[in-house]
Amino acid sequence: MKRVAIGNYSRRLKVGFALRAGSMEFWRISGLACLASAALLVWTAPAMAQAGQLDPTFGTAGLFITQDTQSFDARADAVAVQSDGRIVVGGEISSLAGVLRLNTNGTLDSSFGSGGMVTINVPSGLGGGVQVVGVAIQSDGKIVAGISTINSDGEQSFLLARLTAAGSLDSTLGSGGIVETLPFGLQLSPTVLALQPDGRILLAGDGVMARYNTGGQLDQSFGSAGLALLINGRLTAIALQPNGQILVASGGPARDAFPPSFDTLSVAGLISRYNANGSLDTTFAASGQAASVPTASAIVVQSDGRIVVAGSVIS
Repeated sequence: MKRVAIGNYSRRLKVGFALRAGSMEFWRISGLACLASAALLVWTAPAMAQAGQLDPTFGTAGLFITQDTQSFDARADAVAVQSDGRIVVGGEISSLAGVLRLNTNGTLDSSFGSGGMVTINVPSGLGGGVQVVGVAIQSDGKIVAGISTINSDGEQSFLLARLTAAGSLDSTLGSGGIVETLPFGLQLSPTVLALQPDGRILLAGDGVMARYNTGGQLDQSFGSAGLALLINGRLTAIALQPNGQILVASGGPARDAFPPSFDTLSVAGLISRYNANGSLDTTFAASGQAASVPTASAIVVQSDGRIVVAGSVIS
């Protein structure tokens, strides 16, 4: 049975995702800081416990874990923290796209969805195997979720959903809270999501990035009618720079990418940068891309503009 596990660490450590690596490396290439490590840590405000230790005031001894006795399988793929400290986790619940919310003490928030959990039925989700790959919190408290159908028996597509703060589908987005896109008429699935400060939403994967307006329509000012081709294959991480430029990371063998000729590039770790209009920023590194950790899984921009990438190196 798959289970969700969330750890709350004291002081600066909030949520940890363990990555197993065969070796560790640290690279800095033309101002690009790449960290290949055994763990990615999301930092937050201090808590009352010894620094770096599991916070005993959260969940059970610092952990929230779904139990084998519960009547559902669950897997966590994405996390975001609300301004009030509550934690939103996206992934898969009983083979459906799912979101759960935890209180600051690590218990399920009963005011959200059904007992703290929401499952999202999507048009392409026949037979299950659908998962949330990214979550973000809007300034009004609504929750944006990017959904992948890569493991579904139905057709693959880019799926975007938005939930109200209470966990119901937000009818002001798309059709009943869900937007489905077939990029360039092809069956492709997203792997990463980002929310811009102006509320527009980026959803990307399989060599394509889409940008949506706040109502769920494709943003015609981005790429070609809202869709931009990427030189990366299947993406593993995304980050926004303060000037609106977009960083995407890829690495490791990819699924079929679009266009097919780009698929082999995703075997090596790559960081690429795109302008706010979706065009490749050729002033970045070598013609818009830089070598990175082979299996990059996260990317973040420091306050000084340097870029940190985390992932694993298997030797």
